[in-house]
Amino acid sequence: MASNNPNTDTPLFPAELTDLVVDASRNDRQALAAYALVCKQWTPRSRYHLFERAAIFADNARQFISLLSSPHCTFATAICELDISLAASGSHRWFTEFSRRLLPILAKVSNLHGLAISGSRNAVIRQLDEDSGAREALIAFGRQNQTPSQITALKLGPVTFESLVDFVDVLSAFPDLHTLACAAHFQDATQPEPHGEIRVFPQVTTIDLASPSTNYLLGLLLNQGILPNVTNLSLSRLTGGDLSALTPFLHNPNNNALQNLVIKFDSIFSGVSFDLFAQRVDMTQLRALRHLVVETAPDMPSGPAYTLLSTISWTGIERLEISLLLTEELTCIDNLLTSARFSTLKEVTILSASFVEAGQFLPLCAARNILQQV
Repeated sequence: MASNNPNTDTPLFPAELTDLVVDASRNDRQALAAYALVCKQWTPRSRYHLFERAAIFADNARQFISLLSSPHCTFATAICELDISLAASGSHRWFTEFSRRLLPILAKVSNLHGLAISGSRNAVIRQLDEDSGAREALIAFGRQNQTPSQITALKLGPVTFESLVDFVDVLSAFPDLHTLACAAHFQDATQPEPHGEIRVFPQVTTIDLASPSTNYLLGLLLNQGILPNVTNLSLSRLTGGDLSALTPFLHNPNNNALQNLVIKFDSIFSGVSFDLFAQRVDMTQLRALRHLVVETAPDMPSGPAYTLLSTISWTGIERLEISLLLTEELTCIDNLLTSARFSTLKEVTILSASFVEAGQFLPLCAARNILQQV
């Protein structure tokens, strides 16, 4: 195969042809890695096949640093997200060393905007001690102010923080954060003083929470005055405690920002009945809601579903996705969704049924041409 001449600025192959070669090899990760390291004419589109999201774990962290440190490295600007796994035993030690070696060369990763930390509840992110500097290493990612990188999206999997206050310290290290996803556990869930801990957070627009963090973070974000400014909120694996924490936010009369709400609820997992769920999720005060997703297991009966949807007083909702138990009792919901209150509704998707099945039980929605295929 011909290659670029290192002694001239004129490549033997045009960039478009190099792209075609790389595209044809997209499933050969070894070849892609070789191209990434040596081909200076490799255009960004091809680099994304392998490096847009870089997954880092104990077995490849040293190799990643070695490649990134090379003067011939061409994939640095293609990296948009680092996904770091702390699942293996001893992860804190290699993560601390990895961070120490990465931060001085992080300026090369000029398009980095996402950081994800995954692991298990056994991975405890604690304050610096002789065994673990994971907390300080994580904070250092947010405080790399001398590089062009700006972490705008932070995702924390089911890892464990010693305290909610420690978690807040980590959040405060990311001044440009727009998106936060969290499923972390907190050994000490004592809430910090309102407005006393998080110094930079008003630009966060997207929150994605999953149990066991939902209960604590809903309270934290509401107390800090952050939650009412969020435009996209996603809640998964809700428990009874999570629903109790959600209620004060839903009853807030100043809910003029939330446009997209996603709720994933398992009645058996949570131990909460559908009737109680529908009562707790009162959307009367949501005055900007445009897209609602309610995904349940098992499918929600018509009674609780009608109670839930009846609380929507805002007349600007455009999209609805919901799990419904298909029975003859869905007539009341069919009438509701085609009433004047939902005049702006453009799409209705029944997550638990095919288009044909849903049309049999929601004929008015089908006739209005708003029923959508899953």
